[in-house]
Amino acid sequence: QAQAARLLGAVATPQRLPADPQAWLAMSELGDKFDRHAYAMQIAEAAVQRFNSAETYAWLAQMKLKDGDKDGARALLS
Repeated sequence: QAQAARLLGAVATPQRLPADPQAWLAMSELGDKFDRHAYAMQIAEAAVQRFNSAETYAWLAQMKLKDGDKDGARALLS
């Protein structure tokens, strides 16, 4: 798992990810599952900036809520 997490961070960078919000969300979710929270948050935030879609906002809000940032999550959803 640790090797997979390192590989994910090295290969699945914003510069290398395809122009598909689902791919970005999937990489962020994988990062979260591998306990690479900073990476998962970075990809989620970059996805919001790049795609500006409801699904990217919802995922980032979920990540912020998981961090205990209720105000940040609420701001993204309003």
